[in-house]
Amino acid sequence: MNRRVAFAVVLLASASTCFAQSTAFTYQGELKQSGQLAVGVYDMRFRLFDAALGGAQVGSTVCVNNIAVTEGKFSAIMDFGQQFASSAARFVEIDVRADTGLDCSNVGGFVLLAPRQQLTATPRALAASIANAAYTLSAPDGSPANAVVVDNSGSVGVGTAAPGVPLHIVNSEPVLVLQDTSANSQQSGYLGFWNSNPSETAWVGFGTPGSPHFGILNARSGGDIFLSPGPSGSVRVGSGGPRVAAAEENVRIIRGRVNASGGIVSGTGFTATANADTTYTITFATPFVGPPAVTVTAEYISDFVGIHFAMTEAVSASSVRVRLYNDVSTRLDGAFSFIAVGPR
Repeated sequence: MNRRVAFAVVLLASASTCFAQSTAFTYQGELKQSGQLAVGVYDMRFRLFDAALGGAQVGSTVCVNNIAVTEGKFSAIMDFGQQFASSAARFVEIDVRADTGLDCSNVGGFVLLAPRQQLTATPRALAASIANAAYTLSAPDGSPANAVVVDNSGSVGVGTAAPGVPLHIVNSEPVLVLQDTSANSQQSGYLGFWNSNPSETAWVGFGTPGSPHFGILNARSGGDIFLSPGPSGSVRVGSGGPRVAAAEENVRIIRGRVNASGGIVSGTGFTATANADTTYTITFATPFVGPPAVTVTAEYISDFVGIHFAMTEAVSASSVRVRLYNDVSTRLDGAFSFIAVGPR
């Protein structure tokens, strides 16, 4: 038995059907059997492909049982899912058999109809015009498909189909560029995350990508914020406020005040020990990268003790030893303050 299909037109579903199934549409065609218009009840299977011959199937197979065919005319509602947001061509392939009481779980007796038929404007217009279906945007050439997605919670994904926050952008750096096209001040602002570079894992600013003049946030070094004023500028705190001091190297400061018995009066990041030989050992909780510069000041004791002064010895990245002297160079116990400045 020779069977073939002639397609008259593909129509939109009715409004109620469209809103119930946002990606569904009604397919209408004409079926002939042995050259004559078919009459009776038929089962049909519909598959969607991305090419007229060969290619890959997209979406699931739609099987409709017991389609009534009158004077060759039939219609079937099919839903392949969101397969028409892309501009890539789509072709429908149909199998048909006269109804014998079998359902679609039994594929026996189906005859493949050829050629595949291209679906053109209607399903794409349906996807674009119905609010419930227009939840994705694709590139004009179809790649990438679903470049912008809105999920069921209303979150928007750009470059990702699974947004985890209200606005989720996935892209190679920079992630976001805001460009001012004013003739007097053409600038571009950037926001990016450079996880492949351990010294610059995130940044925000303007100027050039990766080298902004506003600032860099380095997440891998403990969340430090580096403000880069440019070659001739400076960083200020507030409008007209003080300028932030700068250093040629990356340093940190530990300061403290220690009493005569070795107790810490003020300061953090160190421990103090009074030794039996009238010295004090300051141990840094986190060692410097290299030996720091340490300044020690002995505190006033009394006029009877005489002039006194302090000095350091055995300075290392992790500790320093302090000695106190009176005016005749005799060592003594006493309170002192210190400042250690060293490389990170």
